Amino acid sequence: MVMPVKPTTREEAERLVETHAIMARADDLAVLSLRGKDRLTWLGGLVTQDVSKLAAGASAFAFLCEKKGKIVADMHVLVRPEETLLVLAAEARDKVHETLEHHLIMEDVEIAHDVRPVFRVYGPKAAEVASGLGGGVWPKAPARVPVAHVLGLEDVDTFAERVAEVMRETGAAMVDPTIEAELRVTLGVPRFGLDFGPTDYPQ
Repeated sequence: MVMPVKPTTREEAERLVETHAIMARADDLAVLSLRGKDRLTWLGGLVTQDVSKLAAGASAFAFLCEKKGKIVADMHVLVRPEETLLVLAAEARDKVHETLEHHLIMEDVEIAHDVRPVFRVYGPKAAEVASGLGGGVWPKAPARVPVAHVLGLEDVDTFAERVAEVMRETGAAMVDPTIEAELRVTLGVPRFGLDFGPTDYPQ
């Protein structure tokens, strides 16, 4: 996917985070897709959030834990009419897939990898940028500035055009992931595997 990247310096990115927004591809995140009529009730019995009654279009944040209560992964659960998407750390995707498969007995659930990319948006216009892009939008836990996520569309050309249009309309900028990584800690956005992980409990 070729995305419009404004040649933004760290200083420019810091200014935009306070006044508009920056967006970067979150290569540290991956997606699993759940299909089947039992997917929400089954998942609700495995994670720390009751997702069993979520309606299509809703989202929730949850932990998947191992039997002693330590974190396997954190995830955002996105509910859609025909599937439920789990957005989680890329390094934990295979472990989560394996753990979920282990808990499948007779339930009507299929688990598959989803290849669509995930993007993070930071700044006071994060919600405006994210909602303008569609493709699945959900908030992040509170940080120093608003943070949102966007799941890219399957039609990458259409999505790239929409990104360019929304960047122009909002004054936001697409930045290199290395700049976003430098700002992440300053903005108080934790990352699985660095700030917390399998040695920790959700508490």
